Amino acid sequence: MSNIVEFIPVWAIASVFSKFLFYFGSLSLGGGALCLIFFNDKTFPNYTLLLQYIGFGSLLGVHAELLFFLLKVGELADTGFLGMFDIGYAKILWRTPIGVVLRYRSFAFLLVLIVAFFTHSKLVRLSSPPGKMFFYPLLIVQGIALLLIISVFRISGHVSVLDDLSWIVVGIHFLAFCCWIGSLFPLHWTLENSSMVIAKTLLTRFSVAGSIAVGLMVTTGFYVTYRLTGFSIEEFLSAYGQYLLLKIVFVLSILFVAALNKWRFVPELEGFDVASRLNMRQSLRIEVLLSAIVLVITAYVSSQLSPMSML
Repeated sequence: MSNIVEFIPVWAIASVFSKFLFYFGSLSLGGGALCLIFFNDKTFPNYTLLLQYIGFGSLLGVHAELLFFLLKVGELADTGFLGMFDIGYAKILWRTPIGVVLRYRSFAFLLVLIVAFFTHSKLVRLSSPPGKMFFYPLLIVQGIALLLIISVFRISGHVSVLDDLSWIVVGIHFLAFCCWIGSLFPLHWTLENSSMVIAKTLLTRFSVAGSIAVGLMVTTGFYVTYRLTGFSIEEFLSAYGQYLLLKIVFVLSILFVAALNKWRFVPELEGFDVASRLNMRQSLRIEVLLSAIVLVITAYVSSQLSPMSML
């Protein structure tokens, strides 16, 4: 047991967990916004679910950023759990890029949380489902929040030591992933609770947006991988490279499932066909599971490993 603890330190596990929460919060912003605009059945239950999804994700995002900062304070203090609350070391980190990331990202998530709360409060007082304009203030805030989250890539993470183009490309990659994967949970709800006609229409529309997101993810991912590794054999034989390859395998698996959705399961959806609905639901669940695995790997790589060229 002690060997396992030494191999995966508690601090590392907690850091990966906080990163995972951050990614989930970001997914709720990107996917929630996309579903509010394009992929909902325009009913009170669907709008309520989306606002709760965005609010809950934002709340997790705030806590994730605070937890990550406290963990870094604890690592620096090196005095155990109570070291996380060392004011002296916290003041030191507050003035570093870690402190800047905390301020920008926690403010972004908190802003969305507040606006989502007030939007939900107004929604429950309406007598009929609103149009898109009702959600514009929230959508604008979500866009600003995502830009704030992306902006700190230039001072944190592996691409911060590269040129400006690299962190912008990573931002596009991150945004495309958030919008695509973040839409899966609301769409799964729609498939279970809306009519088959509406579900098929929304999923068909989403497959088009998903194709655009996939194209952006693949091209930007290829570019960033090249900038970080140079596609050298030595890099891919390192711990960083091996986890990167593992992540690529799971991403390719997601793309395979997404292709099945687009070309097989969505076209098969019909009015009262229980089997086609079940197949589509299971496919979305598999896509969500694979995405969660990718997020865990990404959280570990981004918080615990670095390319050999940066060591």
